[in-house]
Amino acid sequence: MFENILNLIRYKHWIKNLIIFAPLIFSDNLLDKSKVIDVLIVFFYFCIFSSAIYIFNDLCDYQSDKKISFKKAKKPIANGDISLPLAKNIFIFTMVLSIVLIYLTPSIRLPAISFLILNILYSIKLKHIVIVDLFTVCLSYILRVFSGALIIEVEFSNLMFATIFSAALFLISLKRQKEFSLIKKLQRRVMVDYNKNIFIFLIITSLSVTLSLYAIYIINFNKDLIYTFPLLLFIFFRYLVIYIKEKNEDSPVEIFLKDYISIIASLTFSFWILFSYIY
Repeated sequence: MFENILNLIRYKHWIKNLIIFAPLIFSDNLLDKSKVIDVLIVFFYFCIFSSAIYIFNDLCDYQSDKKISFKKAKKPIANGDISLPLAKNIFIFTMVLSIVLIYLTPSIRLPAISFLILNILYSIKLKHIVIVDLFTVCLSYILRVFSGALIIEVEFSNLMFATIFSAALFLISLKRQKEFSLIKKLQRRVMVDYNKNIFIFLIITSLSVTLSLYAIYIINFNKDLIYTFPLLLFIFFRYLVIYIKEKNEDSPVEIFLKDYISIIASLTFSFWILFSYIY
């Protein structure tokens, strides 16, 4: 039962909330213990927020998930591992806890409330509207980073905004491209308005923009990070190749966590950036 609850709250997907640390890392505040603790707390908060949203989304989709074999196998409500009443109770608990945490932290109240409302609307309606579904996910990442900036009182720069948004668009476009090849269009309404070429265009464009913006940041603000650029190229291209080649229906997070080369490369990239700011 405990394992089923962990699957319901999608604890593996909490890794997405690590993006909250971006403002801390790129603002030279890594040695400020109080700010590090503040960001860790906000990271924990968003793990709760995102779990509440994941459960709500599964509650909205459990009937349709039953018709999609690989989704049914992974969704505990759809496959019966978690009963509907229990799932609703866990959702209520996580949502109430989220509201309490938001109330207790005024500095992130605006982006946190926006995050919950945006994702509830996504689960109900926005994910069925072409392009809007992709941009809504991107905005969710932006709100995470904005919260990380607000809690330590640093500017959320235009360059960081554009870089995070384009990187998120790359990831969600890649995910949708694979779903497009696995799910019959009638099983997901929004897929009727997409085709393979659209996803290829979005993937190439968003990746190009992300890498270009990161290069601009290095050239103009931190030339010490120049050697992280080929490493970032490797991470993106490695992820692109293994995700497209992967024949099963694992989520992007699960595929990433199974590839030790990607993990090592990502850790190397992260530590390189950390050391460049510390020393």
